[in-house]
Parts: sequence; C-alpha cells; structure tokens
Amino acid sequence: MRRDWAAWRHDVSVWLLKTGGVAAALGVGYLIWGGLQGYFAFSGGADPTRVATVANALGYYLYCCGWAVGLGLVGLFGEWRPIGITMFLSSAFAWFVVPPLFIAVAGAKTFLSVQGADNLRGFLTPLLIIGFIQAVWAAVDYWRHGPTLRLRARKGAQLVFRLKEVEKKVQRRRPMLTPFSPCWKLPVIDKLMCEHCPVMKRRRPCWRLKAGCQCNPVIVDTLLTSLSEEGGAKV
Repeated sequence: MRRDWAAWRHDVSVWLLKTGGVAAALGVGYLIWGGLQGYFAFSGGADPTRVATVANALGYYLYCCGWAVGLGLVGLFGEWRPIGITMFLSSAFAWFVVPPLFIAVAGAKTFLSVQGADNLRGFLTPLLIIGFIQAVWAAVDYWRHGPTLRLRARKGAQLVFRLKEVEKKVQRRRPMLTPFSPCWKLPVIDKLMCEHCPVMKRRRPCWRLKAGCQCNPVIVDTLLTSLSEEGGAKV
C-alpha cells in the first residue's frame, strides 16, 4: 500500500509540475509579448479596459499555475528538506526583481504595467506560501528526527523490525499429530531419509503399508545403499 501511494504521488507530482510549468511559461510569454508590443504603455493602440481585463484573467491563470508548480516540486522533491527554503528564497528574490524588469519591458511605468507586474507576482505567491510551509515542516522534522540520513536509517531499522515481527506472527503452527498421522510429519523424523523414502513418495501412512523408512530394516538398508551410490556418483 505504501509503495502504491509513493508511485501515485510521484506520477501526480510530475503531471502537476509539467502541466503548471508549461502553462506558466505560455502565460508569462504572453505578458512579455504584450509588454514588448506596448499594450501596457498605451503605445500599441489597444483599448486600456480590454488590456486590464486580459491582464486580470492572466493573473488568476498564473496564480493557478503557481499552485500546480509548487505542489509538484514539493511532491517530487519532498524528501530533500531544503526544497522549501530554496523555493521561498528564490520566489522572494523574484518578487522584488520582476516588477522593475517588466516595467522596463513595457517601456513606461503606468497603471497597466504595474498591474502586469502584479500578475507575475501572482505566480510567485503560491511558491512563497508552499515554500514557507515546507520549510517550517522541514525545520520541525529536523528538530525531532535529526539529519535526513539518520532518519532514513531509523526508518529502515523500524521496517526491518516490523518485518521480523510479521514473520514471527506468520510462523506456521505445527500440525496436530495423532497416532495415525504419517511418519514424515513427526518432529523427530530424518528429513534426508524422508526425501528418498518410497513410503513417503506414495503419500500413504506407514501404518497402512506396514513398513516405514525408520522402522523397517530392509527399507533402511535400501535407502542407505541408494544414498551411498548417489554420493559416489556425485564424487
């Protein structure tokens, strides 16, 4: 069950990361293209109201893409504890760098260019939230369990211990013996002789055939002779 959950989480995380990354690249590319065309600086001849409506729609679109990328990164690289603080610091750095760059691309600092920069920040907002939450969780997990390698070793030891406990519980019980049980089920039987015993091969109890590999001298001599011949042949 745990293996199925890990595989399912990995597949969903990869799907979220790829889908969100491609969609975010298209949205950011469209915003940059609009800035280069001068739509955010009123030099492209476009309707400012229409540009603002499109920019708002792109803002919500990039916000959803940010959640998809953030959840995909955490789900895919969750075992690497610094992933959260890395996402948080990189997103915080981009939070202050993106607006001046977009305004420079737009060509002028107008209401629409600032709005376009805020839409790009909308993509960074989920990354900041997810990165902060994961960083706090990683810090608490480190304080409780220590470094990652030590935690993995502890989990591995617990898994081995649990497997041993399961093996002990699953140990087969000895079959109930009666005076009429076959001799090959007795705990004192010689397993090597049972492998070659003709009585056992016929799968009939000794008391029915009136003969057995440990109570009939003729069968014992035959078995010893056959075993010695097989040993000589192997040598």
